[in-house]
Amino acid sequence: STLFPYTTLFRSTNFFYWYVRKGLGENWKWVGVLWAVTMLSAMVFAPAVQINSLASAINASFDINPIFIGIASSALMFVVLIGGIKSISRFAEMVVPMMAFVYTLVSLYVLVRYASAIPGVFALILKSAFNGSAASGGFAGAGVMLAIRWGFARGIYSNEAGTGAAPLAHASATVNHPAKQGLWGIVEVFVDTIIVCSMTALVVLCSGVWDGGSSSAALTSEAFGVAFGNKNAGTVFVSVIISFFAFTTALVNVYYGEICLMALKIGRAHV
Repeated sequence: STLFPYTTLFRSTNFFYWYVRKGLGENWKWVGVLWAVTMLSAMVFAPAVQINSLASAINASFDINPIFIGIASSALMFVVLIGGIKSISRFAEMVVPMMAFVYTLVSLYVLVRYASAIPGVFALILKSAFNGSAASGGFAGAGVMLAIRWGFARGIYSNEAGTGAAPLAHASATVNHPAKQGLWGIVEVFVDTIIVCSMTALVVLCSGVWDGGSSSAALTSEAFGVAFGNKNAGTVFVSVIISFFAFTTALVNVYYGEICLMALKIGRAHV
């Protein structure tokens, strides 16, 4: 708290300048500017990526034209964003925990149903990690390249760990000590990666659809469809979950971009 006065830091839209100025000095202020420009460039496209995932999921389940989904999503985003960070926070705190809870509960149901297959799944994971094909692929470079590629993709579009984006939202919180908000930052990565992602992988492996040729949301939909005994039910369930998560992420991405604009003295506070 001596180096970073948190009463100011947690109310400052230019919060990353504190890290630069207090940690490196005024001569390094350009690093903060560079970071803001880089982040702003990414946030120009990030909401479109999320809405594309939303549109693809809804189109696969209900055969609705993605153009109409995009227009509707834009209108809904405008309604939420016009209220600023408080409006975004209220929407996110209502939707995200509920969706995470429902997804976890349904995943637990599937895992309990396929409990007898779980030991075999872990054996498959360990066997596949150390068998000859995995080793040869790694030495050839293909395995390493794909691991890095998908690792970065999952890190950026799943929990944002290591990207430096999450502090933009956490710094807007009103708390009496930054450590409290920092703990929430740890918890969100744990829930997203260790709980939600691990459960998704176990559901896919336990259902036996992992080697069917599908990937991404289609693979997850097939897995839940097998567990439910109804393909359409699995598709609708996954589509709804993806839609809510993607929409809230797109909202936060827009807010990130607004903060970067304010840091560059282009935008105006909207909180």
